[in-house]
Amino acid sequence: MPINVHHRQFIPYKLLSTCIVLLLCSFISVSYAQEKFVISGTSLNYKGKIYLDWDNHIDTVLIKDNKFRFEGTSPRIMNTRLFIDSDLPVESNWLYLESGETSITIDTTIITSPGTDKPACMINIHFTKAGPINEVLSIHEKTFRALVPRYIHASEAEQFQFVVALTRDMFRDYPESEAPLFYLVSTGTTDFLPPSLLDSIYRQLPDHFKANEYGQAVKRRLEYYERTQAGQAIQNFKVINAAGDSIGIADFRGKYLLVDLWASWCSPCLDEIPLLKELYTKYNGDRFTLLGISIDVIREPWQKALEREQLPWVNAIDPRHFNAEIFRHFRANAVPFNILLDPEGKVIAVNLHGEELRNKLAEVLKQ
Repeated sequence: MPINVHHRQFIPYKLLSTCIVLLLCSFISVSYAQEKFVISGTSLNYKGKIYLDWDNHIDTVLIKDNKFRFEGTSPRIMNTRLFIDSDLPVESNWLYLESGETSITIDTTIITSPGTDKPACMINIHFTKAGPINEVLSIHEKTFRALVPRYIHASEAEQFQFVVALTRDMFRDYPESEAPLFYLVSTGTTDFLPPSLLDSIYRQLPDHFKANEYGQAVKRRLEYYERTQAGQAIQNFKVINAAGDSIGIADFRGKYLLVDLWASWCSPCLDEIPLLKELYTKYNGDRFTLLGISIDVIREPWQKALEREQLPWVNAIDPRHFNAEIFRHFRANAVPFNILLDPEGKVIAVNLHGEELRNKLAEVLKQ
């Protein structure tokens, strides 16, 4: 029977679809010194091969006399998953690679998968020896799973409050543990929490947690919120236009300006061009214009894209890719990304797309 691997995001369907099939791993790790891990296990009712999916590869061992063992070297903490051979989708409890030895007992049951209402093979993991991350997050997972049936079909607002409450409670209950901070960052929950709660969490972290990779990730998210707050003035970032001349954001003062960050290799960016052309045609003039900034490293693909797409607005390039100054200023991590500025160069909104962008421009440019 083939192994049936189903990768899903690990936090809030709608939100919990983005935030309830979080029961599964996102495979995010943080760069630590390489350290050895060992996972030793006992299988109560499954015989055959068992798989450890971690760091973009899969280790396989054969269960012998109900025993199995994985070992290797990895970053100190990493999300991982166990799989077995099954004709059904395979799910499992949360499991993290930590330095040292983790001992577990597993059994398998057939469950109805949350959100799909279809059968799945569940690997139940019971820790007999756990490091500090697995110890805390296994307790958190039990709380999470117990509440999922209540929230799986709830409104997005209710799901949001569910995620907020669970996160807040975890930091309250384990203030000296690194586990809540790891969970917050590795699952992307930083992107969902209200800025006020994220700021409160960060302020209460011990200094050594603020200084580590997870604490710095929270700090960067807070900086993003600060810099994208409505009313924040933007500095005069310089870029090179299609003619090879240096231009700055300040050159567009006096008009509402939509700054569109994109790249010639970015399919979602290209998909957005028809909408941008529609909005540019409708609003371009004395009160509004658009500036496209490509983060292409090489000019030729960018220039070919300009010719192919026939973009009518001012176009420029910053070949520093994701290190482009304006990109780093806003802590952006993907394209397309945009910033809507008022005539004084202050932020109105950030990263609006589709109907949100259309509606916001209609609002600010109404006669």
